[in-house]
Amino acid sequence: MVDRKQTHTESLETTLETGIKREEESNRFYLDAAARAATPCQKKLLLRLAEEELGHRENLIQLLQAARAQAEIDRAISGDCE
Repeated sequence: MVDRKQTHTESLETTLETGIKREEESNRFYLDAAARAATPCQKKLLLRLAEEELGHRENLIQLLQAARAQAEIDRAISGDCE
């Protein structure tokens, strides 16, 4: 029998991990675009967008850590010590 809570937790972790990777890719995209910017204003905007992506990444990392911590608590409470 499949443990629905475990499956949900794994799905959440996978989704957050995917989001983290996408934020990293977006950051690199904006940094690359900034390196090719035609004007200082464009470069400044692109660098700011790159920085925003890192902020999003940090938020997702915090959510992932919280989800993993909660999963550990849930396993300890249920007595499921793998």
